[in-house]
Amino acid sequence: MGAILTARVVGQGGDGRLLLNVDGREVETETPPDPRLPPSFRVRVAATQPAVVLDVVEETAEPALTASLRGLLPRQLGLPAMLGDLVALARHPQARDLPPDLRSALAALEAAIPTADDVVGAESLRQVVQHSGLFLEHRLLQQARSGTPAAPLLGDWKAALARLAATLARHAPPQPAAPRAADAPPPMRQRPLNAQARIDPPDDADTPVETVLGRMSTHARGALARLEIAQLEAHPDAQAPAWMIELPVRGERGTDVLQLRIRRDRDARDPAAAAPVPVWNVAFAVDLPALGAVHGEVRVQALRVGVTLWAEHVAAARRLDAGLPALAARLGAEGLIAEHLACHHGRPQPAEVARSGLLDATA
Repeated sequence: MGAILTARVVGQGGDGRLLLNVDGREVETETPPDPRLPPSFRVRVAATQPAVVLDVVEETAEPALTASLRGLLPRQLGLPAMLGDLVALARHPQARDLPPDLRSALAALEAAIPTADDVVGAESLRQVVQHSGLFLEHRLLQQARSGTPAAPLLGDWKAALARLAATLARHAPPQPAAPRAADAPPPMRQRPLNAQARIDPPDDADTPVETVLGRMSTHARGALARLEIAQLEAHPDAQAPAWMIELPVRGERGTDVLQLRIRRDRDARDPAAAAPVPVWNVAFAVDLPALGAVHGEVRVQALRVGVTLWAEHVAAARRLDAGLPALAARLGAEGLIAEHLACHHGRPQPAEVARSGLLDATA
């Protein structure tokens, strides 16, 4: 008594009785249950004598955001694995024999990857962020209301990634993910940013192309789940919302991943302003072949700017520190006040952040 079991409807007899599978055993109900009963549900053993009595357990609905995150987190994978697959597939002897729809999807994905020059200028960076996939559905809704719903799909990273994942699913069964792909922590606002290094593509010259496509299919779906986690983190109803943006950036002899976290902090008092001044915080992480892992945080309050950098390699920290005077001069030329500029060796210390509510455990 008291045991909670899983039940599902498997059929209905001619006398109106319902056939259920309860914990692996098939049983018939004496009386038909509520017709609104779902196909699968949970029951509690209320009595065992003189007959077994099962009560339907009322499920407590969890918040939609939490439920979505629970489904996405086990599937998410780091982006460098799929970027490495693109290189491996391009080198494969059978790359030219791929189906036309797959070649088209791969070309669209390649075209959606910005270059290093695209993330330098203010206007070009704004365009890259808009096409990062984070705002795809919002832009689709806006364009649908204006009568041109297809426009946001052009050059959008999520649209290209979703198209490739759907196309790969039609051509090859999924294969196991690369071990390092699953090591990338998800892009969540309560976690510190983690720079993602390139993953060297394997030598697949003697591997069937279907195997390469299957591995890419797994990585593409994992990257898509990761992007959707970032979208949920930016939901306006979430506690302490933040924009978590991951951008593949085409660099020298490969593609790197730039991770951004943009959030608005609590407004600050400014003696020179009549009203409180908004404070913006932009954190970033990137792992470049020439520097290694680099983290940074930019704090903007009106015209005051603070920049703090961290480099995990001593040589990179010294190199970045030597460039701070030039950065201060550049900020001054733009009419900004460099309030605090610093570079440290190591990684930023995680700050106190809001709890996600995904897991609460007390021992």
